[in-house]
Amino acid sequence: EMYIFSTRGCPNNCVFCASHNVHGKRIRSHSIDRVKNDILYYHQKYGITLFNFSDDHFFIKKSRALDLLNFVNNNNLMVDVMGAAFFSIDAEVAETMRKVGITQLNITIESGNNETLMKIIKKPADLKKAQAAIDYLHKAGITVIANVLIGFPGETKEAIDIGLEYLRSTNIDWF
Repeated sequence: EMYIFSTRGCPNNCVFCASHNVHGKRIRSHSIDRVKNDILYYHQKYGITLFNFSDDHFFIKKSRALDLLNFVNNNNLMVDVMGAAFFSIDAEVAETMRKVGITQLNITIESGNNETLMKIIKKPADLKKAQAAIDYLHKAGITVIANVLIGFPGETKEAIDIGLEYLRSTNIDWF
């Protein structure tokens, strides 16, 4: 197994994340040819068979991401994606992930309370978009795992309770 970072950077300001501080706000990408050549090199030289994309925003350029997933799969190798941003997942992304063998995905919801999500965490999408991603993934037959953080500075007990109640009402498979 090999972890690949084909892009770096994040344009968002999620309060708990250091990515934009460490890697900058501008998304930078290796060329698609470079990533494909690296995959083939590491497979041929070291026998790597599972390539795990660990980019901050692997799906920020959807066509590029889908091309890479299909490339790995078409070379009879395995592929996975770590921590996908829920606001990047649509039906085509979910269907492609399942087609290439991904059976579960950890999505970064972070909170079940829209106010906490938008005002404290500063996530660039709301729970409506999260639920759409969950639905797309389930329709494609992918198990949904979600990261949830509780107890942000400024988050009240009532806000936490609202978030937990929402999360209990979802069809997320595991938190």
